[in-house]
Amino acid sequence: MAYDDLRDWIKALDKAGELKRIREEIDPILEIAEITDRASKSFKNGIKGGSALLFENVKGHPGAKVLMNQFGSERRMKMALEVDSLDEVSGRIRALLDVKSPEGFLEKLKMLPMLADIGIFFP
Repeated sequence: MAYDDLRDWIKALDKAGELKRIREEIDPILEIAEITDRASKSFKNGIKGGSALLFENVKGHPGAKVLMNQFGSERRMKMALEVDSLDEVSGRIRALLDVKSPEGFLEKLKMLPMLADIGIFFP
């Protein structure tokens, strides 16, 4: 697994230049949603999706932080899934869906590596 927790993921986004920190006080009712909507529809380096946003000063919630638009671009999705292409993930899923029920013991043993791959997909 690429990231141990959300803090680790935020550090990776920051290091990759994919995170914008918002330190001003922001109201969580409608204001965060509006800013995120505008960011997600914007372009960063010619690519739609804008930056991931970390709101660090949420009005009425001292110490709380809100991460938004973290998967809003293809680059961030590939970072999260640790792939070079999103087609890699769709290929894995397609292979899992095409699996036929094994009939014998040897066929079941041959499926063990695939079952290990399935375990990676779930939290």
